[in-house]
Amino acid sequence: WVIALQIHGGPPSEAWYREITLTELP
Repeated sequence: WVIALQIHGGPPSEAWYREITLTELP
């Protein structure tokens, strides 16, 4: 989730970033 957080830099990214986190949290 660290990578996603680093890439995530704006509110709109929060959506895809959150989805990726849940998908990468198996």
